[in-house]
Amino acid sequence: MVNQQSKENETSRNTSEGQARDNTTKMITDGLENAYRSDRLIYRAMENNEADSTFLHTHLENDPVNIALSDLRLLKPRSSKQSHSVTEKMEKAVLTVMICLPQESTAKDKSDEPQAETPTPVGFLSLGWGGISTDMAQHRSVGLGITLAAPYRGKGYGSEAINWALDWAFRYGNFHRVYLGTVSYNERAQHLYKKLGFVEEGRSREAHWFNRKWYDLISYGMLEHEWEVLRGIKKD
Repeated sequence: MVNQQSKENETSRNTSEGQARDNTTKMITDGLENAYRSDRLIYRAMENNEADSTFLHTHLENDPVNIALSDLRLLKPRSSKQSHSVTEKMEKAVLTVMICLPQESTAKDKSDEPQAETPTPVGFLSLGWGGISTDMAQHRSVGLGITLAAPYRGKGYGSEAINWALDWAFRYGNFHRVYLGTVSYNERAQHLYKKLGFVEEGRSREAHWFNRKWYDLISYGMLEHEWEVLRGIKKD
């Protein structure tokens, strides 16, 4: 009788432990099937192929408006070789993704056979562009860079992608601080960063010369606990 009761207790304990393990696994894996997606966008790795190289070279590196809004380099046409050097730095980043729109369903796509999805690239995003050295990794601070091709600006894709990157940085990247910056004439970016919860951390006065005028460089940052408050994980 005692042995029988002991076996029943052991069985019950094993069952409870198994359920606890299953619950823990479910808690970890819930939602991961959409880890590389947000509401309207898909995020994929940048490939070392002609399609991604052409997109970067044509729509980003040789778009003068893009250079003026998101780059401090001299405004001039870029060669394929120069664009390739940018790609190499992206490959060294902690995270670099192509921001894409999902493939639209068409009558031809609607079949019983599974279709390989071919997302449409609209821009790119990187965390730690150029890489983070081992001598600096202990600070757990990472820079965020984002660029969208001209036809896709002003549609809210930038804010959606930045929010996705913030979630990745603090949930999976184990970063403590995410920072970015803009030029003082880019008022749209300033408004967006503040709206997303970034805090202005400082200015480099008249550090950017463009079209015969001097402009400030403005730095913004978000700390891990600030992100936790924004996501409702912790109270302020």
